[in-house]
Amino acid sequence: MHRVVYIRAMIRCGYIFSYLTNQGDVYMDRVQKILNGLGEVEDEIFKSRQQKELQFRERNKAKRRRERAATTPAYIPVRGSLLAPQANGPVSFSGADTRRLARDARVQAMEYQNASSKANTVVTTVQASGPRKRKMEDSDSEEEVYDEVRLWETGWKERYYRSKFEVDGNDIAFRHKVAWAYVEGLCWVLKYYYQGCVSWNWYFPYHYAPFASDFDTISQFKPDFSAHTEPFKPLEQLMAVFPAASKKHLPESWQDLMTSEESPIIDFYPEDFQVDLNGKKYAWQGVALLPFVDEHRLLETLATVYDKLDDFERERNSRGPDRIFVGRKHPFSKFLQQLYEGSCPENEGTLIAIDPSFTNGLAGSVGVDSKVVRIGERYHSPIPLDCCPDIPSNSAIMAIYQDPQFEKSFIFPAKRLAGAKEVPRTLKPSDWNSNEAYRPQIGFTRDVPRGRLSDAGHRMIAHEMASRYGPGGFQTSESRWQVERRRYDFPVPYPLLPPSAVGRYDGRPMNLDAGYGRREDYYSGAEGYYGGPISSLPRNHSFHVFEERPGFQGERGYSRPPFRGGYNGGGWTQRGRW
Repeated sequence: MHRVVYIRAMIRCGYIFSYLTNQGDVYMDRVQKILNGLGEVEDEIFKSRQQKELQFRERNKAKRRRERAATTPAYIPVRGSLLAPQANGPVSFSGADTRRLARDARVQAMEYQNASSKANTVVTTVQASGPRKRKMEDSDSEEEVYDEVRLWETGWKERYYRSKFEVDGNDIAFRHKVAWAYVEGLCWVLKYYYQGCVSWNWYFPYHYAPFASDFDTISQFKPDFSAHTEPFKPLEQLMAVFPAASKKHLPESWQDLMTSEESPIIDFYPEDFQVDLNGKKYAWQGVALLPFVDEHRLLETLATVYDKLDDFERERNSRGPDRIFVGRKHPFSKFLQQLYEGSCPENEGTLIAIDPSFTNGLAGSVGVDSKVVRIGERYHSPIPLDCCPDIPSNSAIMAIYQDPQFEKSFIFPAKRLAGAKEVPRTLKPSDWNSNEAYRPQIGFTRDVPRGRLSDAGHRMIAHEMASRYGPGGFQTSESRWQVERRRYDFPVPYPLLPPSAVGRYDGRPMNLDAGYGRREDYYSGAEGYYGGPISSLPRNHSFHVFEERPGFQGERGYSRPPFRGGYNGGGWTQRGRW
């Protein structure tokens, strides 16, 4: 849907071949067209999202029911138990059998009760231990979550601003104010990635975002980041982001500012704060309503305690030069080690340009660091904490590093560099299928598990299909006729009778003369095997017992005898049935 909205908006405003940004600058009028189109379908999006959420919950409930049915232990009496179902008819047990079965039933019931008691004890212990991570059972439960806004119902926008911002839901000017602040944040992010940080003191002054339909006046907004700003110092930054529970990482003279009731900035460090679930289920999914840190109040308060810092803490609170660390196995480490071997104290401020061929394209300059720790030496931790121990043997070389320098007015062009190589395209027009169901990527692999048949399953199906519709239950490179010939040519001991001695498989005797032209030719060979003479048998002898011997195909009977002489009568088919 978002793709369709984008294309329609571009066609509507005539910017089908234009960009929304240029080297970090945003074309507000074009962006407004996109957001206006998205705002037109905003109500439909919220309703569709709620419908999908309800369907997702129903699928999860059905899945859990199936899992519980498969994993819930069931008490099933063993075979032969008094409680097990018995076949219809008279059943008689002796006195000893009855006592034995009753004892077995009692033992089995006690074992089931003990197993259930142990399982309940484990669950209770886990719940009482208070695990840090949420349990799978909690995620699987589907309790109804109260949502005051209800974006899928009429009047959702008025309820949203009244609940989240505590303003009148019909205050259009306030909506535009929030939207402009949000757009200013988008511009800050684009500038940061294209040109670098343009402002060190900008922040979004609200806990919640506006809606797409509230950006209908952003074409009139012009962001301005021309004011000169500087980042916090290291310890100032920690004071702005750490809670009171992490005060051990700060100087002791500053820790009271986070815990003392007399501190002028104690409101920056609340021990208890509200969490708006915002329609979610768990606190970690909600919005933490922490107070915004006032930069001016923070710096004014810290200025009164700067004189309490010692030399080491002052150094920690300073913005020094950048440093580069290179592992001992990297090719660039040899260059840095040679830099220190031939250096002298007066060369500490000298910077040498880096050859990008040694650093995989990394440019800039490096210089000698007076605090260097050579490879193999012990690196002493600057912080006296157990969580920051010394490094017994250093495996990296460090040096002063400086980025490539440019003029303040320099604009980094967002264009393709000369000599860039084209990446082979992998997507084809046939890869796009709007009717295909969406399958989310789970984890780090795109291979979504789906139901499939294993090789063994394919073999079982092939075997079953062949036995029903094919020539037999196995496959071979030989023809079926060759297999039957090879089978009957083996010298396997067998009665000196043709299969017709039993009589058409219906139990009626047959005359041996009927249907065979020359029985001496048919049974020509050594006595006791197929192909042996039968002249010693009575002329009209008949057998009443038919035994299955090697050479038969079970219910398929005989195949057509491939021997000389053969059968020249009626009733015998190629599939070996009468």
